[in-house]
Amino acid sequence: MDFRMLAEDLLHTIAYRKMPTEKPNQMSVGERGILNYLRYVHDGVMAGDLSRNLGITTGRTASALKSLENKGLIARGVVAGDRRCVIVRITPEGSAAAEALRSQILTYMEDMLRTLGEVDARAYVRIVKRIVDIQIEQEHMDGD
Repeated sequence: MDFRMLAEDLLHTIAYRKMPTEKPNQMSVGERGILNYLRYVHDGVMAGDLSRNLGITTGRTASALKSLENKGLIARGVVAGDRRCVIVRITPEGSAAAEALRSQILTYMEDMLRTLGEVDARAYVRIVKRIVDIQIEQEHMDGD
């Protein structure tokens, strides 16, 4: 099997085909990532930790945090005794927005899986889980 040719085909499919674009007034990918992290992983985290854990630059994080704060979805505060440490917390409005986003994504995924059919849907989920396991394993090996 020519895995390089298969990889080229996959890259072309994922990266070069026209994908649906975001609608105006929606959150950016970075904003969604931050909101979901705060809602489902860890609320009350330092801004620098968000950058590291989400793999985005500090500049992009700062821009997304400013936008989310302006929308009332997060609140920022400083650590007592160290004004350089900014703690980010999700607001009730932010939690509601994260829940709504999760619901939209689940509906989209459910529709996509239903369209694939049971056999292909189960295979797809199994393969995606396997890919994630491989990526985690490779990260651990690279980190050693």
